[in-house]
Amino acid sequence: MLLTRLTLTLALLITLPLAHAQERISYTYKTLSGASESLDAVITKSLMEGKRPAVVILHHSGGWDAGTNKQYVELLSQNGFIAMEPILFRRPTKTTYGESLAKAMGAINYLSTRSDVDMSNVSVIGTSYGANLSVFMATQWAQKKFLPEQIKIRKVAALYPVCWFYPKLIKRDTNSWFFKERLQDFPADMMDNWANIPMKLFAAGQDDYSGKDATVDLPPLAVPINRK
Repeated sequence: MLLTRLTLTLALLITLPLAHAQERISYTYKTLSGASESLDAVITKSLMEGKRPAVVILHHSGGWDAGTNKQYVELLSQNGFIAMEPILFRRPTKTTYGESLAKAMGAINYLSTRSDVDMSNVSVIGTSYGANLSVFMATQWAQKKFLPEQIKIRKVAALYPVCWFYPKLIKRDTNSWFFKERLQDFPADMMDNWANIPMKLFAAGQDDYSGKDATVDLPPLAVPINRK
C-alpha cells in the first residue's frame, strides 16, 4: 500500500506543471530619437533557482489585452524559461513599427539588468504584428541602433508575419500608404543586412493568408547556421 501511494505521488509530481511567479515591471528604453521613455511589461517565470533562459514575447496588433500569448507564456515558464511580455499597446492603435521596435529592443536591454537571466540564451517570439517586429529585430541596423555590442539575441521565431511586404521592402517598392504611415522610421536598406541570428518564420504556406501566397517571392531572410 505504501509503495502504491508513493508511486501515485511521484506520478502526480511528474505530470503537474512547474509553479511559476508573475510580476509587473516598468522598464526604461531608448526611443528612435534617443530619448528615454518607460514601458510596462509582465514577467512570468518558474520558481527554479539560478540564471534561466528568457524569451521576449511580442503581441499582435489587437494589443496585449487580447491575451492571445498566454499559451506561450505558460508553456515557456512551465519549462524553466523567463517570459517577458512588453505591453507595446493594450488595444488596437495606430502606431509605427519604429516606435514598437524601440520598445521591443528595450526589453532585451532590460533583461540584461536582471541577475536571474542567462543573457547567452535570450530569444524572441512574435505573433503577427509582433512577428514582424521580431524579424526587424534580427537586422544589423536594429542591433547596432538599440543594443550594446555585447548583448545578442539568440534566436527569433516569427509566428504569422506579413510575409508579402518583405520583398517590397527589399526591392524599395514602398509607395503604398502602409509603408509611408507604418514603416517610415526605417532606413531604406534596413533589410539588406542581417545579424547572425537563427530565425524561423511560421507562415503556413498552405493557407490563403490575406490572398497572398507566403511561398512566392519570399527572399531568404536568414542564413541557417549550426547552433543548438
